[in-house]
Amino acid sequence: MKEQLDKQEKAILKELIKNPRISDNQIFKNTKIPVKTVNRKRKILEKGGLIHYMVHLDNSRTGTGVFPTKHMYIIQFRKGITRAQFMSYAKKIDFVHLFLKHTSDSFLAESDGRLQLILFIESYKDTDIIEIFNADYFNHLESVFGKQCISDVKVMTINSQLQAFHNYFPHINMKDGMIKSSWSNIFVY
Repeated sequence: MKEQLDKQEKAILKELIKNPRISDNQIFKNTKIPVKTVNRKRKILEKGGLIHYMVHLDNSRTGTGVFPTKHMYIIQFRKGITRAQFMSYAKKIDFVHLFLKHTSDSFLAESDGRLQLILFIESYKDTDIIEIFNADYFNHLESVFGKQCISDVKVMTINSQLQAFHNYFPHINMKDGMIKSSWSNIFVY
């Protein structure tokens, strides 16, 4: 695992953050780092797991409108359920299938010595999310970890996304799927 990024790697990353589809040739033109160096360092960063490329499809009201409502569920497990147990379960296909459609993001957390699962569940109506959670997620988690595996659930309605991945402010600095060219490099982390 690489701990420090050199000056060239930082410059390459700034270009990739602004436009993940940018070519090595264009990075060279923008940074004056030789194309072969750009290519080599990009591959090292990719293979080392430091950078990832993915597509975000906006299903909110301002996007496709398919899932205009989103709730954040904080599910606190009872004592004794470990992260290792949960990760073992998460590698199974039924977990992936369950979380695929309505979960936009999920995280594991800890509070007061207990494992927590944070889910961002999307659907067309708020009332649908309640049904999805209770009929699908809750019952599935109990079938895997046992009855009364959940000690508490907190729910918040999410109104709109402000920021993602340090650099992306969809309604402020994004245009055509990239950071606006007018956005200063000073503000790219």
